[in-house]
Amino acid sequence: MPAKPRTSLRDQCAALGVPLELVDLPRGPDGWHVDGHAHYRPEHAAAALLRAEGWTCATCEGGPMLLLMKAACLERLMELNTLGAADSLTRFLEAQFVINAAHLDSIYAAIGRATTARVRRNFDAIYAAGVDEYYPGVTGELIEQLHRALGPQLPSIAARFGSDAYCYRAGWPDLTAVRDGDVLFREIKTSDKLHRSQLETIANVLLPEGLTVDVLQLAELRMQ
Repeated sequence: MPAKPRTSLRDQCAALGVPLELVDLPRGPDGWHVDGHAHYRPEHAAAALLRAEGWTCATCEGGPMLLLMKAACLERLMELNTLGAADSLTRFLEAQFVINAAHLDSIYAAIGRATTARVRRNFDAIYAAGVDEYYPGVTGELIEQLHRALGPQLPSIAARFGSDAYCYRAGWPDLTAVRDGDVLFREIKTSDKLHRSQLETIANVLLPEGLTVDVLQLAELRMQ
């Protein structure tokens, strides 16, 4: 059972078994400051901290993973799509999983067969079709690195997602990051707690797969 949403952030993290780290960052009227640059949103500041450590990351919550899974099975989705192949490029993955519920096993199998080169080509096509508007900041480099790190495990992750796709389309941590084959999912908080969707997705999709999840809470240092 996921941690109850009414508990404190520290208690939520303890119940989930995920680390909670507190970091003090300077904050002024122009935002959070990291290495002399101001970031209006806390997740962008946290991403800057990760990039300074050599991580490749994006801040659009589950966007990188949803796009990765979609790119890995795009040809199969196109085969199944009665509205035409182009519709598979732009229709959200959760909708396509629900529409094709009778064919999920073949979709997961396609994900398992996908090569990194094919995933990159498919991602480029998906992103160019206008999906960048919904998942900004995801790069082909990130998708490639994620596939190299998670490829053999991706069908299992997709199956967990597909078990309740409309539930698990939300609640992914703010940051998806990869470095030297290691993948990190990091949720960024300032004063609020984990939402129910975050508790469910972390507890039911990410942690059962042995994926690394942590929470970073930013506290502001007032600038003079």
